[in-house]
Amino acid sequence: MIRNFTKVLHKQSARPLWRSLSYPWLALVLLVGLGLFGCRLFKGSSTPGFRPTLSWSYSATVRARETATIQFTLDQVSSQAVTLDYTTADGSGIAGRHYTATSGRLTIAPGSRAASFPVKALLSSTSGAVSFKIKVSNVTNADLFSAEKTISIEDHFAAGNVGRYASSDGYPAGVWDNIIDGQTFTAGLTLDGAAWNNTLVINSRISGDRLKINNVQNVYIKNNDIFDVPGPGIYFSGAGATDDIIIEGNHIYNTGDDGIHMFRAAALPTDVRIINNEIHHTGLNHPLDPLYHGIYVMVPGVWVENNLIYNSSDVISIRSSGTVVRNVIYNIDAGSGIVYFNNHPAPAGSTFTIENNLVYSVVANGVGYSNTNRGLIALLTGGASTIPDTFNVRFNTVVMLNQTYDGNGPYYPVFSQGGISAKTYNFYGNLLVNPLTTTYHTFATMDYNFGNSTSQVLTHFQNTEAPYDFHLTVSHPAINTAFGASSNPATDRDGTARPGTGGRMSSGAYQY
Repeated sequence: MIRNFTKVLHKQSARPLWRSLSYPWLALVLLVGLGLFGCRLFKGSSTPGFRPTLSWSYSATVRARETATIQFTLDQVSSQAVTLDYTTADGSGIAGRHYTATSGRLTIAPGSRAASFPVKALLSSTSGAVSFKIKVSNVTNADLFSAEKTISIEDHFAAGNVGRYASSDGYPAGVWDNIIDGQTFTAGLTLDGAAWNNTLVINSRISGDRLKINNVQNVYIKNNDIFDVPGPGIYFSGAGATDDIIIEGNHIYNTGDDGIHMFRAAALPTDVRIINNEIHHTGLNHPLDPLYHGIYVMVPGVWVENNLIYNSSDVISIRSSGTVVRNVIYNIDAGSGIVYFNNHPAPAGSTFTIENNLVYSVVANGVGYSNTNRGLIALLTGGASTIPDTFNVRFNTVVMLNQTYDGNGPYYPVFSQGGISAKTYNFYGNLLVNPLTTTYHTFATMDYNFGNSTSQVLTHFQNTEAPYDFHLTVSHPAINTAFGASSNPATDRDGTARPGTGGRMSSGAYQY
């Protein structure tokens, strides 16, 4: 009996595998096993019950101004969307100075295996390579075993790397250790100390607080929006030594104090240029107070050219020496359009020149301002010992739009007081309009009519109503009136050539 049972068992165990499929439970186990094994062979397909894994793909080192691509790839496609949150963080590199701060949510759509986002490197420091971090959180529907990576930015000034930029690079020519390009700052921006030497701030938006610069050499501020600031828009501290400054093409508006405020440092700068900016609605915390300006500069030798400034008080205020040329100033809230004040001594042999400017507005005295004798151009020179040796006021168009006195006058297109009569003073080629009186200048002891054109009537301009156009018409009496000029700017405000000292030039900012 036992022997017969053994024979039966032996016969069954020798049965081929395929014959075992006649047993339903064994067939089911084999089929499921083979199915799962087959799915793992094809990694591009989704396997029920298996959670996909994410991996990083990126370059651990990038060059300055390059864009790093951070990619995440699944080891298999998923039927569900895979998401993650990412953000950059400072390492030795600083956001806005060395790289562009970036954050967001990345999604890999169902059926896809990869997605990426960019991070732009700016400049490294001159002391060597710098780094920043990429951090990942809140991963859904996938596993990620490393939530942080570090990316290095090469030393931009090391051998073999380019350290100088030309205009063809899209940046002003120069040597820039730090480039702040296309950034947004909602609590202001401060450049303080030698680490910020050779800095370009370009195409950025600054609000909430000022752009403050202190003890920095070689700064270029270009094509930025600076707005909604409780104090001054751009503020240069008087501490340390700040020099080689260019402020160009910026839009500065809605400031509580000055648009640009530049203190006088102990080490005087030698090169300050403020050009091609639009500045308006300054001094909003101090309505009608001429002590808050569009541009306020205490340093000597400043160059202020081709700025458009309106809805401001004592608009361009120079406190030492310099050149103010080709600016357009209108809608003056209080005080003057261009004003010189001698509270910061000018260097010996220095000059202050005002030429080719267009200034037009109703002249208004302002609240709490004691000096009622003001003009659209005002030279408040005080004692002769502290003022420039030469003053040039020439070829400006100065138009008072007042039709009646406000009780605080008299007002004049050009006003001066103090020790200027002891200096060399050149006042010619100007076009002055004063509807209130036949007095256009307050110098009783000087021949202020030499080569100038004056009028009480707002006529013979291209457009005498807003929007005004103060180019001359063919019948304007200012044509060919500046015949006695001993020297003159080579071009007018538009860049049109003037005929020279031997020709008969038009008075004012525009040559006909």
